[in-house]
Amino acid sequence: MSGYIEGDWATAQGENMVVDGWVKVSLIDFPGSICSTLFFGGCNLRCRYCHNPKMALGQGPFEEVKWNTVEEFLKDGKGILHGVCFSGGEPTLRPDLYAMALRVKMSGFKVKVDTNGTMPENLFPLIRDGLLDYAAVDVKGSPGKYREICGVDVSESAVMETVETLERFGIPLELRTTVHQDLLSREDMLEMARWMQGERILYIQPCRTSITLDPRLQGTLGPDKAWLEGVAEACAPYFSKVIIRG
Repeated sequence: MSGYIEGDWATAQGENMVVDGWVKVSLIDFPGSICSTLFFGGCNLRCRYCHNPKMALGQGPFEEVKWNTVEEFLKDGKGILHGVCFSGGEPTLRPDLYAMALRVKMSGFKVKVDTNGTMPENLFPLIRDGLLDYAAVDVKGSPGKYREICGVDVSESAVMETVETLERFGIPLELRTTVHQDLLSREDMLEMARWMQGERILYIQPCRTSITLDPRLQGTLGPDKAWLEGVAEACAPYFSKVIIRG
């Protein structure tokens, strides 16, 4: 079985792999499944509203849970747990993601990955080799707004490539857009909807501002219920389903 990782395949045995954060049991991170959620520090984006900036920036201290500990928990949880969600940060930055996903699948669990979709080349080996059962792709905004929201230059076409590749291989996915009305207007959301339209599910979620990477957003008021409902209704014709989350 091939993959994008290089070097000593012994890492697939869990000898050197480490998880930066861990929610042992989650009822919300994997639709239709009870899962264990693993977090990985580091992200290639610098989203202004990011609510976990230390994780995104790779600034510990982290839990540093050894992979063998995770596997033992999964083994004990068989019959209760159905899957594992890899989240971040941005998990596709991890060169050992393939090895971890392989180990999870070999143990009889499903795999979900939360990703910003900007590095399809890193996610593709999991897709190609049947290691991915579900994906959540964060769509940060309409084309042209990524730089303002994410703080770095982003190839929007790479995000679309990720979505289309998942669909081509028949892997269920959801799109997620985090909203702060100072960063995304109603028209921006409509432009994003026209860009990403299709038989897809879009989740719209208000940003949490108790902690943000950009201190100027910290403590500000996010979009209210009426604004979110209006945007969801306006975007609905472009998707199979639009859901407000949170």
